[in-house]
Amino acid sequence: MKKLLFLLILSLFTSATTFAQLPSGSTAPDFTITDIDGNDHNLYSILNEGKPVLLELFATWCGPCLSFAETGVFDQFNALFGPEGDNSVFTVAVESDPSTPASELYGGGYSVADWSTLISHSLANDDAIASSYALAYYPTIYLICPDRTVTEIGQGPGLDYWNVQTLAEEVFVNTCTLPFEFDFVLGCTDSEANNYNSEATADNGSCTYPIEGCVDESALNYNPNISLTNADDSCIYDQYYTDSLSAHLFDLQQDLLVPNIDVDMAIGWNMIGFSCPEGKGADEALNDIVDEVLIMKDNNGAVYLPEWGFNGIGDLTPGHGYQLKISTFILDFNICE
Repeated sequence: MKKLLFLLILSLFTSATTFAQLPSGSTAPDFTITDIDGNDHNLYSILNEGKPVLLELFATWCGPCLSFAETGVFDQFNALFGPEGDNSVFTVAVESDPSTPASELYGGGYSVADWSTLISHSLANDDAIASSYALAYYPTIYLICPDRTVTEIGQGPGLDYWNVQTLAEEVFVNTCTLPFEFDFVLGCTDSEANNYNSEATADNGSCTYPIEGCVDESALNYNPNISLTNADDSCIYDQYYTDSLSAHLFDLQQDLLVPNIDVDMAIGWNMIGFSCPEGKGADEALNDIVDEVLIMKDNNGAVYLPEWGFNGIGDLTPGHGYQLKISTFILDFNICE
């Protein structure tokens, strides 16, 4: 049966049973579930604390369920209003297909993912909840208010609507009549950010930060997106300066070069680096072993052929590597000497 259902998940929502969903305004059936961390949660006890409950009912083999979980919307909402936030809402995802073993929450079988890595808020498996909530399709999201009334707020294409802001409006304004006033403002709460909002009470991840750089329009590297308060001394004004800087960096690089240490080379092809402080002709550099050298090549394909007296490489360049083919073993060779 499950395999057939699995193959039929081609539409935007997935049928679970032939029952109709619970009508909005119905009294939510009570339940007690144990999440994957071993914590027990009783619905009515949570509601009695004045907390609304976001109940997501899904199946491990449901593609649209996976798509919604991957958005991370409920995890983001839970971070603000769950136990790690102000603890004003309880959010839980329940795998509710009676024919699915709880082990498939971790992948395997017909499961389309390891759900324990996708969902960081409370996650559980329950075989009875689909029947008590007259579940007709996956995924289904119920919002249960503290007065125990239940409202279906999401299924199928409607899931695309939800983000932290719209969920908060639905929970605290549109659906549940709470016994207290809840006032929140989402925005950037980092005072170092460009768009810091002093009135924001919950960060929504929108912070942007200053970029430093050159603000002089006459400079070669002028950046119009940088404010005066973030200007630095990185401006480059002419090609002479650019060339001088490049020359300085080259000189610094040469100062850091370490002459070749003695190396051993085997018969056939070898790779050798030329880290001498100054360039040197290939014929001069290999003069001490010229009788053993068959060919030297650089990375451009140029060659030095001592047998023919041909040096197509010219001078060896400090910091470059070369291929060297020799006819016999060579011990303790130093190309810089």
